[in-house]
Amino acid sequence: MSYLPNRLNDRPGSSSRRRAAAGALLGAVALALAGVAHAAYPERPITLILPVPPGSSSDIAARAVAAEASKTLGQTVVVENRAGAHGVIGMQAVRGARPDGYTIGVVNVGTLAVTPELFTRKPYDPVRDFKPITLGWSFPSVLFVPGSSPVKTVAELVAAIKAKPDSYASQGPGSGGHLLGEQFRLQTGVDATHVPYKGSLPALQDVMAARVAFSFDGASLDKAQWVKEGRLRAIAIAARNRSELFPGVPTMREAGFPGVEMDIWFGLVGPAGLSDPIVHVLNAAFVSALKTAQANNQLQGFEVYATSPREFAERIAADVAHFAPIVKQSGVQVEH
Repeated sequence: MSYLPNRLNDRPGSSSRRRAAAGALLGAVALALAGVAHAAYPERPITLILPVPPGSSSDIAARAVAAEASKTLGQTVVVENRAGAHGVIGMQAVRGARPDGYTIGVVNVGTLAVTPELFTRKPYDPVRDFKPITLGWSFPSVLFVPGSSPVKTVAELVAAIKAKPDSYASQGPGSGGHLLGEQFRLQTGVDATHVPYKGSLPALQDVMAARVAFSFDGASLDKAQWVKEGRLRAIAIAARNRSELFPGVPTMREAGFPGVEMDIWFGLVGPAGLSDPIVHVLNAAFVSALKTAQANNQLQGFEVYATSPREFAERIAADVAHFAPIVKQSGVQVEH
C-alpha cells in the first residue's frame, strides 16, 4: 500500500506536489465542512432591521414579506425598527452585525444612495459595507398639491409659484421629497422655500391644509384615498412609469419636466462578509416570499421585484452614481 507514495517521494519535485495535494485535500474538506454548516442554516430566528418607524407603508410591506419568508426558512424573521438619523442608526446596526446570516436589513434608495452623501464624513460605505441579497419592491414618487388648490397641472404649479413665491414640504432634510423638490426648483427656476418635516404624515397634513404649495411623496393606498376624498390632488408621477393607484395622472416627463423622478426602492442586505451560501438561502426565501399572494396584498400599487444579488448590486452602484452629484448640487448637508 505504500508503494505508490514511496515512488512519488523518490521523484524530483515530489515535495511541492505533496504540498499541493495536501492543500487540495484540505480545501475539499473545508468546503465539505462549510456545506454541512450552511446546510443547517438557519438554526434560530433571524433579525430583520428596518431603518424606518413602525406603521409606515414600508414597515407594513416589510413585515408582510418577512412573515412569508419565515415559512420558507423554517425560522421566524423578527422585524426590528431602528429608525433615526436619516436611517444611519439602522444601517450601522446591519453593518456592525456578525456576518452569520442572523442579522440582515431592509435598505432603500435613500439610505444607500442618498444618506451617505449628506455627511462630510460618510457614516458607512453603501457598496463596500453591505452584501446585497435581493431588490424587493418600489413605489413611485408623486407630486401632490392641496385638494383645494386651483392648480391641476405641473405647468400651472410653476406659473403660480413664479407669480407668487411659495414653499414646499418634505419628509426631512435629504429625504426623497427634499431631493425631488430641489430638482424641481432648479429645473423650473421657481422660488420655492423648503420646509422640512419629521416624516411623511405631518408634511402631507400641511399640504392638505394648504400651508405649503406642494410636496413630492411616495405613492400609497392611504394617499390615493386622500386624493379620492379631495384632500389632496396628484398632478404628476415623478417616476419612469405611471402609477395604477393614480389612474390618468401623467409622469413628470409626460408633463414636460423630464429628469424630476425617483423610484423609491427597497431591498435586503446583510453585512459585508456574509457568505455566498447563506446569501443564496436568504435570496431564495425572500424572492419566494415576494411572489406570494399574502405579501402582494400589502404591496398593492408597488412594483415587486425578485432579483439576484448581482442584479441588486448593480442597481445600488448605478443609483449611488446617479444621486451623489444631485445631493452635492443641492447643497444639502446634515451634522453627523
